[in-house]
Amino acid sequence: MWRWVKATVIAAIIIAVILGSSYYYMLRVATIAGKSTTTSTVSPPVMKPPVERKVIAEVKDSTISYREAIVYEKGVFRTIVDSWRETSSNISNDVVNRYGRNIRIVDVKCHYMEVNDTVTVEFTVLDKVWTTSGGGRYADFLWLLTPLNLDFINNHFEETNKGLFWEGMIDGVRTSVEVLLPPQPVPYRAWQQPIGHCHGHVWWGKTSTSRG
Repeated sequence: MWRWVKATVIAAIIIAVILGSSYYYMLRVATIAGKSTTTSTVSPPVMKPPVERKVIAEVKDSTISYREAIVYEKGVFRTIVDSWRETSSNISNDVVNRYGRNIRIVDVKCHYMEVNDTVTVEFTVLDKVWTTSGGGRYADFLWLLTPLNLDFINNHFEETNKGLFWEGMIDGVRTSVEVLLPPQPVPYRAWQQPIGHCHGHVWWGKTSTSRG
């Protein structure tokens, strides 16, 4: 009888030790897992706006070549270059999405130039230049002007025989816009024929063979 009681007590003690060890092990594992899954996350730095934007839209035959040079402060530019794969995609998407709802865009490219802390986005715009029945050309630039809240006439673009030009501030950023057109013997004047422009369109006679 005594032997049976003694064996029962010993078995109970062994079971208690095993259960206690198992509980401690599971508690330890849970604690370590909790520490590994609650690591603090660091939010990406807020990107400062650029110092300057230089926008060029140039008519090339039946297409329009778009180029935007974005100048940043040196520290911001360094951050962009250090994470180029992500930031270049974000920057080019921002530029394309600014216009992309109303136009067909192809050949999007993005690159940077360390010499002047500049990121450049380029693409080609289709279906915005047409040939008129008289052999002249007609181009739509509302896709460019509307997102920038600009107007060839109301914002007093400089009128030359090689295009229309504007400089000013947009959202606190110094911005220049150049609309380069085939050279003509006279400037592109508002409402004039056969070479002229309205609020967002430009027209001209037969194109010259060189820009000069």
